[in-house]
Amino acid sequence: MSQITYIFGAGASFNALPLNVNLITHISDFISIGRHHPVDEINQSNLKIFENKFNPIIELAGRESSIDTFAKIKLNSDLLYDIKNLLWLYFSAVAGRGKLNKRYKNLLIKLNAGSSNSFRINENFNFLSWNYDLQMEEAISEIDNISISCVPDKFYTYPGLEFTSPHKIGRNNNPKYYSLIHLNGCAGYYYDFTEKKHKQWYNCDLTNPKEYDNLLRLVIQNFYTNPSERNSKMNSISFAFEDGDFNKQSLYHSEKIAADTTHLVVIGYSFPDFNREIDRIILNKMKNLKYLCIQNKNAKKLLDKVSTISENIKEKINSKNLNTYEEEDLDEFHLPFNL
Repeated sequence: MSQITYIFGAGASFNALPLNVNLITHISDFISIGRHHPVDEINQSNLKIFENKFNPIIELAGRESSIDTFAKIKLNSDLLYDIKNLLWLYFSAVAGRGKLNKRYKNLLIKLNAGSSNSFRINENFNFLSWNYDLQMEEAISEIDNISISCVPDKFYTYPGLEFTSPHKIGRNNNPKYYSLIHLNGCAGYYYDFTEKKHKQWYNCDLTNPKEYDNLLRLVIQNFYTNPSERNSKMNSISFAFEDGDFNKQSLYHSEKIAADTTHLVVIGYSFPDFNREIDRIILNKMKNLKYLCIQNKNAKKLLDKVSTISENIKEKINSKNLNTYEEEDLDEFHLPFNL
């Protein structure tokens, strides 16, 4: 039976969210909104802490090719904690506001294995995402007519389920436990120190002073009042190149998916050097791979790059045991034919 795996990069969400080249500018605008609100409606002490934490990150990250590169450089620095918080804040705030790249929704509709009244993703399809956004979750929630907050429980997304319902981990006897894995973690989940549990937060109207002030309070109370807890899962961003429990688990589940993969579709992902080791591990696990599509205007160059990353892919291409397909049409996510 064919097992189809999609790998999503930032380009998969470009119709809804900024690519890496524009991301830092958008985040900078996001941070500065507080200064446009009336002084008496914003806690100025919290705002000062907020700006002092994140403005230097934006300035330093702007000197690098991407904020991900900056994070890799600062892997062993205290700044890494602030970088993750900043990314979490931006992508959480913009999630759930109806700004959805419809290509996700169009693909999922084609993969519906449920009835006309219910939605279920065809069990032959899996998704590995390098993105922090919740575009897949938003698409699922629209199709299935449920809240984004319900998606992790119903569709077993990672790390969503681990934050929303950790008691369910290990209870599923199905070897295919997760079908959507965010390799760098994702937006939306944080640890509430008042209630002593993980909660969800997204869809913040930053133009509303009250909501912006609530955002500042959430950040200061939960991310910066308990510095001794920084190594715990304060929020759901965790870079794949880190050496933590989340990263080990996400890679473990990704390897299981990769081992069964027969068809691979790569969308909007350029295989950047800072992800090379993780990409190598995942691609080399794909021993059953017989079909590879790279949906990108630079697909040929990327195919060459993949060959340098993965001996498995290189051997399959050289032995002509891999059907490679280049798709330059970016209007829809590619769906392998003759499955």
